Amino acid sequence: MSRAVVSLLLLAAVVGCQSGPPPARTAPVYEVVSHGLTTDEAERLREVFKFDQLALGEAGVARWADETSYLALPMKPVEATEAKSEDEGEIVFEGFDFDAIRQIETLALDDAAARVAEGLARAGLMPGGARARSSHTRFQAVTAGGETLADQAVDTTVSYTFTLDGRPLEGPGAKVRVAFDGDGEVVHFHHSLLGVERAGEVRVLDDAAARDRCAAWTTSGDGGGRRITAATLAYYAPPLADKPARLEPSFRCHSLHDNGAVGQITFVPAAVDAARPALEVARQERSPDAEPPDVAAAPAPAAIPGRVDVGSEGTGPCSGLPNTALNVASFNNRMSAGGVTVQFSWLDAAAWERDWKDPSHGGRDHIWVDNVDMAYWQGHGWPEGFSFSGCSSIDDTSMTNADALWGNRDAEWISLFTCLVLKAESGGQRWWQRWGGAFDRLHQINSFDTVSYHSSQHGGIYAGYLLGSPFPWWQQPMKVRQAWAQASIDDQPPQVVWATMGAFGSGGLSNYNDYFWGRGSVGPDIPAGQITGYWWVAGGS
Repeated sequence: MSRAVVSLLLLAAVVGCQSGPPPARTAPVYEVVSHGLTTDEAERLREVFKFDQLALGEAGVARWADETSYLALPMKPVEATEAKSEDEGEIVFEGFDFDAIRQIETLALDDAAARVAEGLARAGLMPGGARARSSHTRFQAVTAGGETLADQAVDTTVSYTFTLDGRPLEGPGAKVRVAFDGDGEVVHFHHSLLGVERAGEVRVLDDAAARDRCAAWTTSGDGGGRRITAATLAYYAPPLADKPARLEPSFRCHSLHDNGAVGQITFVPAAVDAARPALEVARQERSPDAEPPDVAAAPAPAAIPGRVDVGSEGTGPCSGLPNTALNVASFNNRMSAGGVTVQFSWLDAAAWERDWKDPSHGGRDHIWVDNVDMAYWQGHGWPEGFSFSGCSSIDDTSMTNADALWGNRDAEWISLFTCLVLKAESGGQRWWQRWGGAFDRLHQINSFDTVSYHSSQHGGIYAGYLLGSPFPWWQQPMKVRQAWAQASIDDQPPQVVWATMGAFGSGGLSNYNDYFWGRGSVGPDIPAGQITGYWWVAGGS
């Protein structure tokens, strides 16, 4: 039995008789005694779950996925149309086979949970103090008029949630996730778990002081009308590669902006005598009078032949997100290392709403976001948009779905690391009713169905999967939607639901299987006038 499992089982025995967290304003501190799996433990898991191989790396993180079947859907060839791409690369004309998609079978939730529990027990690696959480990855497709063509579970996923002293343990270092196809075969596996032992206690702040700390320690300025709605004791499990030595209690900070944006969840230290982390606000020089001239009087598809590029933006401490600069830099650096040009990267006061807004609504996205192949964003959001509140107001503080029209110049993929943008339903409107109008040759929007957690590494993980290493457990770059899903699985707790949506044309013609440029085939651009419907896929991290 591994050290990780022993320590968690001991912990479960200590706290199992308690009815809840103790009322005293103290909380345990834990020593990290193991980082992930040993080679022998990984081999036992491989034998039990019948993987061809289970790659063990990054300080004991184990991953595996079936490259052929993971998140795959039945497709069929579609006759080439005028809906071609303006970029260079291999263009594939394929569409959804909706009849076959509707026939996909999946395991029952309880059956999947039982299979995972049995497998982990047989390997001697059933974690103590953990609770199984079962869900389906779901695919939906509707016509432009709202007729449902598919609403189908495509796999069954079991993830574990963890607690320490009755309080949540969340983060990249507290992950066990298994996904099955309908035949009961494992198609995805992820194990990244710290082993800990109790090592004393510290005094922590009371509830009122916790909310004050959440506001003060994550925000520069007034935070743009940001209100802390809850501050709850929890433990953050860092990535195993960081080699953490101790886990200190934290406050998990929830927030809401006056404009309706829901804050990404952040963590701050909970100990009374904790040191305040430094806040680094980006100081970029940017003036509305010094922007490039319009690239076209009337924006139209105008990609530069041979140019593959990205751009990035984000709101940081000015909106209550202390690690945005690190996260956006991780995306930029990985793209640059892979030979992809980063055309722009604007942060904090230099990140403007009008960079994302179409000229038909008074914006200039044809110079910025719609003038690159992929744009990456980190900030606060809600089902109808994302927020610049507290950071900038050019042209205003809210980028809404009504202002969005992407792809009518160059953009293929919009990646929004923010909360709730692709929520299945909000205010009586479905995902496609809110964001379908943003598509005019755009291939995909990647975001979340739920609230997401703040991160300093998501962008770099995402870019790494897009470009490919290759990885020992995945021999080629991932498709765009797979890269978004896997980055979220690596980085986010299991209750966070990642999501991707796109448009399709006649015959189901789609961009579901897009790779990033130069890493594999890409579907064609589908102009707004040829869109016949929309698709959406979402699953638990």
